[in-house]
Amino acid sequence: MYGLGEHSDPLRLNTTNYIRTLWSQDAYSIPAGANLYGNHPVYFEHRTSGTHGVFFANSNGMDVKINNTDGKEQYLEYNTLGGVLDFYFVAGPTPVAVSQQYAQVVGLPTMMPYWAFGFHNCRYGYQDAFAVAEVIYNYSKAEIPLEVMWTDIDYMDGRKVFSLDPERFNLTMMQDINHYLHDHNQRQILMVDPAVAYQDYPAYQNGAKDDIFLKRDNGSYWLGVVWPGVTVFPDWFNTGIQGYWNNEFSTFFSPNDGVDIDGLWIDMSMLLLSPSYDETGAF
Repeated sequence: MYGLGEHSDPLRLNTTNYIRTLWSQDAYSIPAGANLYGNHPVYFEHRTSGTHGVFFANSNGMDVKINNTDGKEQYLEYNTLGGVLDFYFVAGPTPVAVSQQYAQVVGLPTMMPYWAFGFHNCRYGYQDAFAVAEVIYNYSKAEIPLEVMWTDIDYMDGRKVFSLDPERFNLTMMQDINHYLHDHNQRQILMVDPAVAYQDYPAYQNGAKDDIFLKRDNGSYWLGVVWPGVTVFPDWFNTGIQGYWNNEFSTFFSPNDGVDIDGLWIDMSMLLLSPSYDETGAF
């Protein structure tokens, strides 16, 4: 049996007294047996008689338990927090056929740009734009062909999405970096988090005006804690969400008067709702 990722277990899964948890977490140093960033509730089972797959189209947290009864009958059990029980059984009969049939269900990935296969530099913890520029320069000085420079949430103002630190990563600095990279046929990627800081700044104000943030049954915002502190979350089922999201991207990353990047690092795409608060700040 294979799959049920992302996790740090072996590729071939244990099938005795085994629990695979699907619940997104940023597991520092990637401990063995840990559930990680992504959740893919699909497994391939390979036998001498052939291969088949099962895809459980459910985004809720879950435990998948695999064991046997007294060493005899084998079983797999889903324990999910909720959602629709929507299963796809993929017949195979070969591993390649299962992969192809699964792709017909979930869709094929977007074709990667050619430059994405080059050498990239990515890390968290750059103090300012000068540190980023120094890294780019040092690659050139060492004659290492750097294709893409990635910048983490360091560039944000107080770690608020769609913002720039006015002193350490101001717009002029960021545009200078982009102009230099593009002049040398290089590219830059910046991180973007879906959670929006529950603070008085444009990304929050625009979302509140468009009424696209998740709410509780009583009409108050569903608040959680992410990098900038207390945050609100876009409601991806809201009919106005695409317009809001497009506007924030096109404004902040405008090639004319914004940060002219080449790609985006969409991080923390699963909601961090623990602990959660009401609008008074109480648990």
